[in-house]
Amino acid sequence: MQHFPHRHPLASRTAGFSLVEVTLALGVVAIALVALLGLLPSGMNNFRAAMDSQVAGEIFQRVVADAQETDFDTLIKSGTDTEKGGEGSQFYRLPLRHFDNQGTEVKVTNPDLPTPTEAKAILYTVRVRGSLPGDPDPGRHTATFATSLPGVAAPRFNPRGLTFLTVQIAATGGTRQLSSLVDSQTFLVSSSLAAKSTLTVRNYVAVVARNGYKP
Repeated sequence: MQHFPHRHPLASRTAGFSLVEVTLALGVVAIALVALLGLLPSGMNNFRAAMDSQVAGEIFQRVVADAQETDFDTLIKSGTDTEKGGEGSQFYRLPLRHFDNQGTEVKVTNPDLPTPTEAKAILYTVRVRGSLPGDPDPGRHTATFATSLPGVAAPRFNPRGLTFLTVQIAATGGTRQLSSLVDSQTFLVSSSLAAKSTLTVRNYVAVVARNGYKP
């Protein structure tokens, strides 16, 4: 005769979880999820800042490369604004340039005032200020010629074969104008005014040299 092992009627219930255990597990998971959700905004902000920094760096490299490939005298004369006044002439401003969120340049009819249609594609506006080179005659050089940031006269040299470029990249979104934030003495966006208007402006500096000229 075949015998079957005797099974206790409550044996099958010992393999599961009690209601208390399930409740505790759900509580632990809920606390972990709340903590993770709290980190999402900070993580997204950091990711966005990193992307902006990367794109701005690529835009800066392109702007400087274009300046280096341009004839030195043509670059100086292409300024839309030039500070005048003899020895007080120090700076010039290149035309504004606009780029989209991928760092691709957006061509506009009027760089200083994009149309609403053009503005839809713009995320970054680039303002470039250059220092005017010194007099070709070293004997007429002045010791109070500013060549870089800040734009305040100081005991600096003014080489005839160099121009110091300050490249400002602002995340304007194509709808915000920089003209109201610019210091008329230096052609640069004021950091204090930009901060008040919650406009992010990144500043880069480069030097472009004249090559192949006769002494």
